[in-house]
Amino acid sequence: MYLAIAAVLGLADVLMAAELVVSPDGRNEIVLSENGGVIEWSVRRDGDTVIRPSGIAMDIVGRRFPDRFVGVRRWTVAGERATPIYVRSKVDLAANAAEVDLGDGWKIELIARNDGVAYRHVTAFDGSVTVRSERADCVFADDTVLYAGKRDCAPNDRRGQWDMPDKFHHSYEMNFGEARADAFPSNAPHTVWCLPLSARTARGTWFCVKDYDILDYPGWHLERRGAQGGAFAGTFPREPDSNCIEVTPRFRKVRGRLERLCETSGTRKYPWRAVLLASSACKLAESDLLR
Repeated sequence: MYLAIAAVLGLADVLMAAELVVSPDGRNEIVLSENGGVIEWSVRRDGDTVIRPSGIAMDIVGRRFPDRFVGVRRWTVAGERATPIYVRSKVDLAANAAEVDLGDGWKIELIARNDGVAYRHVTAFDGSVTVRSERADCVFADDTVLYAGKRDCAPNDRRGQWDMPDKFHHSYEMNFGEARADAFPSNAPHTVWCLPLSARTARGTWFCVKDYDILDYPGWHLERRGAQGGAFAGTFPREPDSNCIEVTPRFRKVRGRLERLCETSGTRKYPWRAVLLASSACKLAESDLLR
């Protein structure tokens, strides 16, 4: 992951009601805001709203997720990184970034590049912690066209040849359908939409939602929830119960899960929640954000 800081050009500690980070070319924006005690993120490109304000949070045992900002640190990233084993010989690192301090050991890091934006949780707690759940929602405009892979499986549904225990058993080999965001089925408990999820707004902005830098943590999926047409909620597979794993010639089937996402280090940076942004599908495929 080449979001390493090549040069720190400036820092600021001025706190605003909503923290905005803009890409060096001024086209991409990621906003972190507080709305009635809920921390939300949103994304825009050229003034076109790609992701409307959507809730984010994390539930760690014994820790309360804050609902306000207490400080912010900003910096600028510059330089290039040589990438000999890649589609190009070097990657431009140009970006603007911020780390919003929520207090009590919680922070959220934001970054805006010319090819996309991203955020991630950062914690500083002693010892190990148990993560029960994470909120990572995405609210799209109703008329945004989504290209997404669907996994539909009731728990321990034995129909078909594979007999998969739940909707999180998949190999990302499903067909990707095309539909408006408000046409996706709502409140379907056995249906999950897999990432990456590509999309196009009514104004023609192309984007792709993806997680990366996934270490000691489950993968991000989306579910359609609620009455709002384009509202998707983040969902994650809980940690497998080692006593409930069925081994077959082709699969390791998880027949039981623990009541947590993971147990991990209390001081760490969590996976990025990223949105690649471009003016066309071809340009979207050229993004270096995940590299």
